[in-house]
Amino acid sequence: MKRWMWIVFAVIIAVGVGSYSYTRYRLQEESYADEMRTGERALKNHDYSLAETSFTHASRTRASNATAQRYLTQTQTYVDGTQAMNNRKFSAAKQDFTTVKTTKHG
Repeated sequence: MKRWMWIVFAVIIAVGVGSYSYTRYRLQEESYADEMRTGERALKNHDYSLAETSFTHASRTRASNATAQRYLTQTQTYVDGTQAMNNRKFSAAKQDFTTVKTTKHG
């Protein structure tokens, strides 16, 4: 009888831990997808600060994801190029914009 109780207890614990892990994974995936959509929408609307924030959150949500990090770096480089252009540092702006343009899968 005690053996069956331990088996039932172990199964309940395993199901609980598995359910928690899966739920946490799904929430993380949804958060990542929402942040990426928000960032892409912000880029289309030329709201670079929101895009940068969204891509930062997405890259923190999925630390091993290269896409979010690439979008973040590309957005930051574009903002740096725009600032260089406004400060009349044209060679730095050209270099930043060239980097943005030649980024693959960005």
